[in-house]
Amino acid sequence: MSFSLTQEQIAAIMEKNDEAFSDFYHQSFDVFFGYCKRKTSWSDTMIYDTLGDVYIKIWDGLDTLNNPHSFVSYTWAILRNHLIDSLKKTTDTHFSSLSYEARDEDTEMQFEDTLASEDDVKQRVNQKWEIEALHAALQSLTPHEADLIYKKIGLSLAYDELAIIYHQPPDTLRKRVSRILTSLKKNLWRLSQNNHD
Repeated sequence: MSFSLTQEQIAAIMEKNDEAFSDFYHQSFDVFFGYCKRKTSWSDTMIYDTLGDVYIKIWDGLDTLNNPHSFVSYTWAILRNHLIDSLKKTTDTHFSSLSYEARDEDTEMQFEDTLASEDDVKQRVNQKWEIEALHAALQSLTPHEADLIYKKIGLSLAYDELAIIYHQPPDTLRKRVSRILTSLKKNLWRLSQNNHD
């Protein structure tokens, strides 16, 4: 699902024509809403609030937009950047604070059922080590590298979209991501060797 605008519509929007911007809003809202639904677990109300902020940012930024051909990309970049910032603010939940329902109350459990098997313990130790190793490897990244990897892998942004955000050619960003991932793999391999020694 997408939206398309004529060059005449974009020209009118860039001149801050209220009617043209309203038409753009009605064409793009469902598309942007669907994108937010797929990328977050937010309530509809929270997405409505977020999109309200996004449309204000798009409107306010029109004065700085020089190329009408980049308008659609510009709107997507604003949506994604705002979404990233909002996600960072709302995802400060620690795993230790999460809870779950243990079992159906009708199910009787024997004491033995609550004990972990030796294989379960080994698996949990290995998982814990893998998480710690990954965390240690990620700590080796600079903030810029971590941000790029989060946007590329965590949010699944395309290189063309990243190019708009970082003001760099897609090929340059593709090479940077490749180098960062290669470095992470080397660090994980080195950490795994240290763990087995």
